[in-house]
Amino acid sequence: MSDQVPGDVFALSIVAGSCWSLRLLRRQIWEIIESLGGIERLIVGLFMVVGIDHSGEVLVAVLAFRPLWMALRDDRSFDRLERGVRIGVLAGLAFLLLTPFSSGLFYFVVPQPDSRTVAIVLQVVRNVSVALLIGSSILPRISSGFSSSS
Repeated sequence: MSDQVPGDVFALSIVAGSCWSLRLLRRQIWEIIESLGGIERLIVGLFMVVGIDHSGEVLVAVLAFRPLWMALRDDRSFDRLERGVRIGVLAGLAFLLLTPFSSGLFYFVVPQPDSRTVAIVLQVVRNVSVALLIGSSILPRISSGFSSSS
C-alpha cells in the first residue's frame, strides 16, 4: 500500500490470490479428482470444497478490510492517499458489497440473482475487484524490490 507493503499483508495477498486462483480453476481440478477412485475422491473433494472454496473467500475478505482500515486510520483525505491504497479501498469495498449477492455462503441471508446474466456480471466484477485488491497489495512490494536491486 504505500511504497512498502507490510510483510503480513504481502503474505496474505499471496495466499489469498493462490486460493482464489484455485477456486477459479475448480472445474478443471474436479475433472482430475473424478479420475481418482474410492475414498481418495471423497477426501480430496471435501478438502477442495472446504479448503479452497471457502478459504479463498475468507482470506480475500480479510484482505479487503486492510486497506479500509488503513484509509480510516490515516489523517489525510481519501484523494490525498497513495493510488495503491485508493485502488485497494475501492476494490475491497466492491468485493465486500458484491460478495453477499454472488457467493454461495450467503444464499440463506441474501437472495441470489435469478438471471444467469446478472450472476455472471456479478462474478466478473467480483473477480476483477479481487484482482485489483491483490494487485494493489503485491505490486508496490514487487516494484520496490526491483527498483532497490537496480
